[in-house]
Amino acid sequence: MVAGTRTPSIDASDPVTFQRAYAHMEAERTDVEGSGTGGDGWYTERSLRDGVQFADVDFVVQSLAVVHRDGDREYRLKFDRLGGFNLRIVLPAGEEIPEDEYRETFRRMFADAGLDPDHVDELSFEYTRSMW
Repeated sequence: MVAGTRTPSIDASDPVTFQRAYAHMEAERTDVEGSGTGGDGWYTERSLRDGVQFADVDFVVQSLAVVHRDGDREYRLKFDRLGGFNLRIVLPAGEEIPEDEYRETFRRMFADAGLDPDHVDELSFEYTRSMW
């Protein structure tokens, strides 16, 4: 155990390679779960043996952020190579914009990034008021 925690530790006399450790996890697991990515470039793979988690592996995945500025407004589209994405708009405090306006901006951004702009019509958006 790592001192002061419940985290197990193992001392190894031989060098540990990711490929060998990962191959061992694959051989031991009976099930695997993967996290959503949300376009942020992170993916967690959770290995389970008989329904009990015994390992997590975090992967860094290529991701891209496309930013469009319109005055004080900032539109951000983040997506990664696993298909995850997220959209965000940063506005000056107290400002709101009509839904059709920001949807049209995101449609253009999707098209410019080579994504199907009709995808934007399938999304629902949440508004979080700034405290500043």
